[in-house]
Amino acid sequence: MGSILDAPLIFSIDSSTQIPLLGAIHFGIVDRGTNLLQIRPTTLCNMNCVFCSTDAGPFSNIHLKHTLVDPSYLLSWVSRVCSFKGDGLIAHIDGVGDPGTYPWLFELISGISSLNSFEEVALQTNGNMLSEPQISRLAQAGLSKIHLSIHGLDTPQTKYLMGMPGYDISRILRLCEHIVSSGISLWLNPVYLPGINEKGVEDVLIFARRIGASVGLQRYNIHRYGRKASCKPQSLWKFRQQLRQWECRFSLRLLHAPHDTGIVRRPSFPIVFQRGEKVYANIVGPGWFSRQMIGVCRNRAITIENCSNVIGDLVRVKITSTKHGIYLAELS
Repeated sequence: MGSILDAPLIFSIDSSTQIPLLGAIHFGIVDRGTNLLQIRPTTLCNMNCVFCSTDAGPFSNIHLKHTLVDPSYLLSWVSRVCSFKGDGLIAHIDGVGDPGTYPWLFELISGISSLNSFEEVALQTNGNMLSEPQISRLAQAGLSKIHLSIHGLDTPQTKYLMGMPGYDISRILRLCEHIVSSGISLWLNPVYLPGINEKGVEDVLIFARRIGASVGLQRYNIHRYGRKASCKPQSLWKFRQQLRQWECRFSLRLLHAPHDTGIVRRPSFPIVFQRGEKVYANIVGPGWFSRQMIGVCRNRAITIENCSNVIGDLVRVKITSTKHGIYLAELS
């Protein structure tokens, strides 16, 4: 297998493209009205999880186009958003793929840490692209927290759940211990699949307690474009009941409120469109799904669905969604 950068199409965004880094869900910055900013530098992923909510990974049939954002350009937009949001911010580097695949992860974290607005820099990853020396380097760069996706400790089952025969859970467990010893706060984030990985989740809880990691259990949901595991999603009520049982059994806190992790409400970056509004947008690049293109208007990125136009076209679109400053549109 070649490098993960050997994807069918890599669309690079830097200052020369002048593509805004606000407005799209799969790249740039997402501001959901709190002090936490989601920073998304890439759509690439090296795993093929059977429950993936976005159907990411090297074996995906629906994502043949991928995006990489230049770190200097991304940092310039992060700084711009910080000037509006103020201090006491949390940088959460995540994505529709895995940020561990990002070639300039160290430069990005170092740059974010140098901005006085942030009191925490966190990374969401499966850890498979990281090594112990890299963890030490990231700690020095200012990374303060890692949210690591780990869904069990059994080798055959973890290979199945991650969708990759080369996945090595023993290496990930060693990496977890090194993360804790490096001074980076570690959160383990297993997805609970009822009827599939109960024992795996319990093993993760025991491991977390032993090494001093926190746990943020995730409820499996079916998403429109995601992969479907061979189990039914639980109701939120039933999921929380299960968490309460595990809390008592393993003496670990599993029911978390946003304020437990320092997340508070904060004014969102201004919304510049209204739902139903019709505007003209310049086509500047591909979307993440087929028949999607990225348009630009009012210094925001707009994802235009069912669009077969090409880069350079000027199209009239109708805004269909503006939630959290993520703009979707259709041709009008």
